[in-house]
Amino acid sequence: MAQPVINLAPRWRPPWVPNTDVFIETSGDLIVCLELSGIQSSDFKINKEGNQLHVTGNRPSFGAASAQHVLVHEINAGPFDCALDIPPDFDLSRASSVYANGTLRITVPPVAKSLDA
Repeated sequence: MAQPVINLAPRWRPPWVPNTDVFIETSGDLIVCLELSGIQSSDFKINKEGNQLHVTGNRPSFGAASAQHVLVHEINAGPFDCALDIPPDFDLSRASSVYANGTLRITVPPVAKSLDA
């Protein structure tokens, strides 16, 4: 008979960082995509302060946290935290976001160029 795997996972885990892609579209917009599957839009918050974009939230456990013996635990659960410094060429105050199919997409347009240039 196989021995059960001993659950060495701590009950409390520090915040994890979602998988994140950051790129500039051909339109010139900066795009930030975060993989946030398994949560509702009410489970996270987007904060903008200066040139920093901060996404925090909580993904509920899918059951592994309450299991007696965890065999494989690769899906992050619990609080998450992602902080990104946005380059000064982009206007974070005009950023917009869409959350669909487990992906948060934040669009940050470039700073409007002055006509005095």
